Amino acid sequence: MRILICDDDKIFVSALRQNITECFEKLEIADYEIVEYYLGEDLLNDKGDKDIVFLDIEMPGKNGIYVGNKLKETYPKAIVIIVTSFSEYLDDAMKFSVFRYFNKPIDKDRLFRNLKDAIEVYTRINLNVMICVDGEYKKINSEDIIMIEVAGRKLKMITEEETYIINGTLQEWSDKLNISSFCVCHRGYLVNIKHVTSITKDTVYLKNGRYKAYVSKRNYDEIKNRFMLFVEKNM
Repeated sequence: MRILICDDDKIFVSALRQNITECFEKLEIADYEIVEYYLGEDLLNDKGDKDIVFLDIEMPGKNGIYVGNKLKETYPKAIVIIVTSFSEYLDDAMKFSVFRYFNKPIDKDRLFRNLKDAIEVYTRINLNVMICVDGEYKKINSEDIIMIEVAGRKLKMITEEETYIINGTLQEWSDKLNISSFCVCHRGYLVNIKHVTSITKDTVYLKNGRYKAYVSKRNYDEIKNRFMLFVEKNM
């Protein structure tokens, strides 16, 4: 995982690096890199991955709003967190789907909570699984999976692009997709919370009702709580 900090205040950058490092140590994550930039142009010239980006607004040269827009054009999956002393830029930042907006000075506990959320999103959008269809192996991004349904002795994987008949058990696929956005709502269904539109006592509706899955009494509370938490984190 690659984390970039872009801010012209070198003292702030140093403190933020220390806090990010402490957060990753608490989460026991060792595979990460922190890169520092002090100008927006230098960040845009960076050729590496842009996984999580902490971006200031007021900087010499190109400001953070310009840089954030350009960054998302090239790296749409980049998780951008704005850190600034100027709250009036919030509306402009939301136009390029900023993940979080922090006013300086940053509250350490809030930083840890939101960085943990960002790591969960990073994991979700970068998790790929392999399926075999008629002897051909395909890579599927977990974000594109709407749900997996038991279909006799096989499984039906419904994605944004296509529906596949695949091998395995629902439990095996639940283990493979062991991230917070996937939930077993019934012994016959594994759903991606990201695509859930609404939930009733016995049914999960996905993609505005285009798909639906049954909910067992035993699983209702878990999927309801997971759905509400997902919506809250992504509002």
